[in-house]
Amino acid sequence: MTTLFSHYQYTGGNMNLIDHLQKNQIPFEQNGEHIRVGGSLYLRGTQITSVTYRKNCGMHNRTIYAAFVNNEIQIAAGCFLGNLSKFCEAVDDKYSGSAAEKYKSDAQSCHDELVKILSSDAA
Repeated sequence: MTTLFSHYQYTGGNMNLIDHLQKNQIPFEQNGEHIRVGGSLYLRGTQITSVTYRKNCGMHNRTIYAAFVNNEIQIAAGCFLGNLSKFCEAVDDKYSGSAAEKYKSDAQSCHDELVKILSSDAA
């Protein structure tokens, strides 16, 4: 399960994530301001600005996302969700050479971009 906030700010206003989940019939649990989703949650097209991504990454041309969930910046790629360190470990276990380095570099780039966004939002 992944814990997210129920509202996200995006270009042009706010998005109620619960409305998005209900509209798309995605199962979730709510606890106050937080919601939990199981499996994968695709946010493409939602215009949420607190999520960064890179397309066509890795051998399977996945999209890598960085998002602030579970009280830290986490990387999502395919069925993986975890912090950057754990992502790099998982990549090293499965890939090697330049493919692994590029995959980790793309995740690092997403992470660094999100750090900048979150820092500017806090200022």
